[in-house]
Amino acid sequence: VETYIDINSHFIDVHECLIDLSVRHHFVEGIRHTHGPEVPMVNCCYFCVFDEGKAEIIPRYITKQGEEIIYQEQVNFPELDFFALYEYNVKATGTKSCRVTWRVSPQPNHPFSENAKKLLIHNLQTNPQRLKEYCESNFPGLKALGKE
Repeated sequence: VETYIDINSHFIDVHECLIDLSVRHHFVEGIRHTHGPEVPMVNCCYFCVFDEGKAEIIPRYITKQGEEIIYQEQVNFPELDFFALYEYNVKATGTKSCRVTWRVSPQPNHPFSENAKKLLIHNLQTNPQRLKEYCESNFPGLKALGKE
């Protein structure tokens, strides 16, 4: 499954927002709280707690080439029988704009159930817009560092 959205923020700011679990509740519906290491690291476990249970988030890789960053994370949410690989491609489209492409696929040996498909479709219809609104209005990003 794939979708994309254009965001009027610097591509690095948007990437930072995506990997910072402490702000994920602003754009992922239903997160009650998160915990894990403060600095995002590949292959470390982070957790997003929802009413339905706890989703384990494991960053798998981050690559940057020019003005494009690709970030992939594994999501294990056994209470919802949801096991997915998320890939976020954040590519600059201007000095203060970018396109974020979401690609979501099931993990090997874990096909999406019908309920998981419904959840995924709902999330891909709402979360990108929520990310856009957050990045364009609230996330301090490079502005806070005086590097804009």
